[in-house]
Amino acid sequence: MVNSIRLFVVVAALSGVAVVAETEPPSSHDVGVHTIDGVTLTGQWLGIEPGVGMRFHAPDGERIIPLDELMRVVFAREIVPASGAVLFHLRDGGSLHGDLVAGAVDGFSVRTAIHEGATVRFDQLVAIQLAGASRYPRAEELFRSAMDDRLPGQDVLITRHASEAKSLRGRLVSLDLNEGKFVFGDRERSLASEKVYGVVFAAGAAKADALPMMATLADGSRFSLQLTGATRDALTGTSSLGDSVTLPLELVAAIDFQSDRLTYISDLPISGQRVEGLLHRPWAVRKNQSVSGKPLSLQGRVFEKGWGVHSRTALDFSLRGAYTTFLATVGIDDAVRPRGGVVFRVLGDDKVLFDGGSRKGGDPPVDVRVDVSSVQNMTLVVDYGDGLDISDHADWADARLIKPRTQANQSRP
Repeated sequence: MVNSIRLFVVVAALSGVAVVAETEPPSSHDVGVHTIDGVTLTGQWLGIEPGVGMRFHAPDGERIIPLDELMRVVFAREIVPASGAVLFHLRDGGSLHGDLVAGAVDGFSVRTAIHEGATVRFDQLVAIQLAGASRYPRAEELFRSAMDDRLPGQDVLITRHASEAKSLRGRLVSLDLNEGKFVFGDRERSLASEKVYGVVFAAGAAKADALPMMATLADGSRFSLQLTGATRDALTGTSSLGDSVTLPLELVAAIDFQSDRLTYISDLPISGQRVEGLLHRPWAVRKNQSVSGKPLSLQGRVFEKGWGVHSRTALDFSLRGAYTTFLATVGIDDAVRPRGGVVFRVLGDDKVLFDGGSRKGGDPPVDVRVDVSSVQNMTLVVDYGDGLDISDHADWADARLIKPRTQANQSRP
């Protein structure tokens, strides 16, 4: 479980945002509003008008931000991971903390902060984790390895043991509070649920539908949502599980928006990569993780998206002139700070567009903003710093590209 994280916001100017006459008193929900182009505003949440934008009360009056300019809204409250015994890893990239109430046909009956006895099907899950990682380090290692290497047609069951955990490939038939049934070795076998650390489900042929919003709850749960309404006090919509939900805002810690104008670099194919090392073997590039396989973390801030690399690494991306701006937050990952030292560069068609100079582990992260309006091919380079390649765990965090606005790509919840 992660430590409690207090969410802070900073104030910055925002151009191009409509300011309207104030007609209502502000709500009691303080928010930081982050736009796709890297600007942050503070104010108080007023709601969302579908097809129009988010309304909030800023110090200079009420503002409306178009939906295709929104990246994240952060509420001023703590994230305190739930005490529920089970963590459900969802196919939409989210997760739900809760309890396993009972088994169901090809799924589970679950209780979470927003569900009471809802059914979650196996095919809606990447994995289910029945025990805490800190007590079972070997089981957690096997669980993460199975998550990184999901195979079609094979579930992986990990047993619960501190040092001698095992992983079994086969097919989960059922699992409830007391007992599970798992097929391996061409035979269905029963096992006590208390001996199961987790199950990683087989990779399916289809991916989960991408819904326009990802909500993060105060208990650390995350799930995507098709919004149908957003008032001063609640969000309503359909979750990626297919059920209708009402989220009181007091449960919500953050909302991430999927804008048609924003593309995360980690969602693009790498057209070429060159990885080398001096004193160490070349490190594998990691998508949406640090190079050591942990969450991307810079000075205490955890990022969901980006690339984790080690010096020296160069990643090529084909842009074909389709984007206007590249943005990212870069630095040495918290896992090795204050050690490490690298140079971050952005190249466009082999020309240097950004050179961050030598960045050491003790330096704060740097926000990168580069005009890529006419760039066909972009290269992200992490080069050796003053300390050769020792502890050079470098993060391209929140690395993203912005498209120009057109009538065809207006985002709607």
